Amino acid sequence: MSLENLIETIQESFLSSQYDGQSRQKQKNIVLHIKGDKIFTEKNISLIVRHIKKLQNVNSFELRFDEHIVLSEECIYILEDCIQSQRSTCNLALKFGKNCMLGLNGIDILIKSYSNLTQLVRLTLEIGRCNFLGYLGAKSIGESLKNFQQLKFLILQINDQNDIGFKGTLEISQGLQLFINAESSYVIGYVKGFFFIALRIAFRY
Repeated sequence: MSLENLIETIQESFLSSQYDGQSRQKQKNIVLHIKGDKIFTEKNISLIVRHIKKLQNVNSFELRFDEHIVLSEECIYILEDCIQSQRSTCNLALKFGKNCMLGLNGIDILIKSYSNLTQLVRLTLEIGRCNFLGYLGAKSIGESLKNFQQLKFLILQINDQNDIGFKGTLEISQGLQLFINAESSYVIGYVKGFFFIALRIAFRY
């Protein structure tokens, strides 16, 4: 079976279960896990995303890339389009393994993609080592956090060797000032000359 035929089959199974016996829409939880297999070319990722965009009433959407999956600019824009289409999503998780080459441009595009998801109440952003966000990438993350007043739960993990530095760490911490009344646990570490951040926040209203 070709990849396209496989995706068509998956698509049909989703659509056939869109309504239950009482004709009410079911909420869907989608996990797209991209591994290091050669089958996941830009063309194939584009094909998968095109079908995901057809799905309605998606409650939870997780996008996970294994380490060493190099994300081209074209691939990032494809993902942006997919994330923006998930307007009913309440739970979004973006996880990037080591050396996905996300970079400043990649994180800026992805932040833009989920900034307008008004139903979002839970956000997970995990960035593995060697994705080279830099200070400006950390600043973009910090600034974006100021706009998520509707969030009830946040997990943010930026591993070491992303070149965010002390200034980048401060930018993110300033973005979290809005959540001062939240229940949280976090670690800001410094290993072999690199800062890393791991935090978990549950909001208290």
